[in-house]
Amino acid sequence: YALYLQSTIEMDPKWLDVFSNYSRIRLIGCAASGKSTLIRNLFTKIPRLSTEFHYISLDDVKHKPQSGFQLIRGEQYKNALLEQLEIANSDFNGKWLMDGNAIANKSLNNEIWSKTEVVIFFNYSFWTVFYRGVMRSMQRVLFQKKCCNGNQETIQQVIYGKTKYSVPKLIWYSHKDWLKKIENIKKQNSQNIKIWIVFSTPMQCECWFNQTRQALETKNKRSKVHTSFSDKSVR
Repeated sequence: YALYLQSTIEMDPKWLDVFSNYSRIRLIGCAASGKSTLIRNLFTKIPRLSTEFHYISLDDVKHKPQSGFQLIRGEQYKNALLEQLEIANSDFNGKWLMDGNAIANKSLNNEIWSKTEVVIFFNYSFWTVFYRGVMRSMQRVLFQKKCCNGNQETIQQVIYGKTKYSVPKLIWYSHKDWLKKIENIKKQNSQNIKIWIVFSTPMQCECWFNQTRQALETKNKRSKVHTSFSDKSVR
């Protein structure tokens, strides 16, 4: 039934061609909305994307490794992010997928937004992301899963920690401000951002993922047929 619903949800054709037509794509949205999960699924199910796009996780960049979520600040943070952008430029022809919302360096933040061509925005309801946030944190605590550059959540952080160290608390206090943030981003970057892809529900996201994969597979098959036909013509 879920597969049937997905097949009936119509997507803007431009949404399905973003990986073929654009080079710099940002995924934004409230914590626990599924940004990194989507990229992981894209790279797993469509392996060619992992060779074409450099994945930049802002959560990995801004946290010191295995440090109890201590933040990297100042020039060290700026240099760490610039290093990731340089990798994208040198090894991936300037193509990147960036997952995360905040960039601590203002000038670098403005520069990256000015180069962003596509935004994928997870506009999920409060209860959707809050439930996901609680479940994700509990799983990370129980199964000792690493995140954010090798750091690990603890039950003390989740329940008693400061808001920035507790995903459920972060969602509780910040979710209501998201639409205002998005409007500001749209106003400031109306000329360079070509496409906004907005998911209101997880099913919309899954539908887009499946249709994008199908579109890329179809395009790849057509390309192989065309190449084969060209080779035969030359012979």
